[in-house]
Amino acid sequence: GHYWFKNGQQGDYFEPRNPQRDGLLDMALTNQEHPLVQALRAEERRRAMVGSESLRLRALFNRYGVTGQGVKIGVLDPYEPLYIEDLRVTGQNTAPLSQSWSMSDHSRAAASTIKDSVWGLAPGAQVVDAGFKPNDDDVTLDRDDISSVQSNMVNTAVSLFDDTTKQLNQLTRNRPPDLKVLSLTWGASFLSALDRLKEDIELQKVNGDYLFPNVRRQLFGPALYQGPDAQEQALLNFIAAMYRHTAIQQARQRYVEATRQAALSGLTVVTAVGNEHGLASGNVKLPPGAEFDELSKSPYVISVAASNTHQTPGKLDDDSIACFSSWGDGWQYNPTVAAPGQEIFINQRYDTFNSNQVESGTSFAVPFVCATIALMRQVNPNLTFAQTKAILQRTAVRLPEYPTAAQGAGVVNPEAAVQMASQLRYVYA
Repeated sequence: GHYWFKNGQQGDYFEPRNPQRDGLLDMALTNQEHPLVQALRAEERRRAMVGSESLRLRALFNRYGVTGQGVKIGVLDPYEPLYIEDLRVTGQNTAPLSQSWSMSDHSRAAASTIKDSVWGLAPGAQVVDAGFKPNDDDVTLDRDDISSVQSNMVNTAVSLFDDTTKQLNQLTRNRPPDLKVLSLTWGASFLSALDRLKEDIELQKVNGDYLFPNVRRQLFGPALYQGPDAQEQALLNFIAAMYRHTAIQQARQRYVEATRQAALSGLTVVTAVGNEHGLASGNVKLPPGAEFDELSKSPYVISVAASNTHQTPGKLDDDSIACFSSWGDGWQYNPTVAAPGQEIFINQRYDTFNSNQVESGTSFAVPFVCATIALMRQVNPNLTFAQTKAILQRTAVRLPEYPTAAQGAGVVNPEAAVQMASQLRYVYA
């Protein structure tokens, strides 16, 4: 579907005919109070919101002549490789759009937000596949023994860091010179580990007995008889102790070094901070940074929180931080910036199953920042990682009602960022 814009204003909405849908519409339109009609009106208002965001950024293209031309944005997808007609899959031929059934929501969001000819924020940029991590749904518990929990948790965390480190090192060594930005949207946090562990220890047999009764007793201890809040606190304390394991700390250090080398090579890595805010009970004491994504805990990445535009894109002073967006610890680990990540529109061209889908999450805020960086790198190809990060932070619009732990420097401001990047003439080592 498309919006047509007339003199800077939203015009009529046109969409290819669908006989089944149009037949329902013909019946419904006789009653303006019909739920289907109301839903269509709401959909039109929502698409107008997305259209105005795109229209606002078109001014950037006209003013500076930038579309992200000459900049490649790599997507490290957490679930599936990209299959889009203009995206090259590593080691494979490009698949036609008709075979795009395996694209994940993350891939579609990246393609639609960055590349789409109607809504794309950097339509001149090239979005390329940079690898993917198979989705690992293995159960944390495989036997009724606390040592099983400990070893599986350590191995899972180490794999998270080492798999990502391997991908980053390969890209740093072999990346083409015009690959400037990398979208990295997989990860994990204390709270995501808590969710998986809680699910496993609640598993029951057919007769109602718990599947892992010994693990429950060993994990909970006295909290087993003190209620759900005490039990959740016991699990959090256990996970926090596991994350201090030497093997995990060493894997984290290897990952941070990989991000440092990537930054030195000219590659800007953009991560999602996670969607864990509010998942823990309000009566438990969280370790600092417990909900913050582990892969965002590097000074050499740009970590992105999700903001809510409240259907007024371009009017940043009424934005809020999305209720699900993970918070940092307010000191060492915080988002770099926030970007629109609630009710993000994915154009039909990149969504073969759910026509014009809407998604929410920090993963869907990452492409907005990647596109902004692509525009910055076009007007100033010599920007370093440190300069890119500093410009995004300095030009961001701060939301006074939110702490740094929630928003970082504030909501990213593409216009101001591109302008500052274009005025930066000298690059220092």
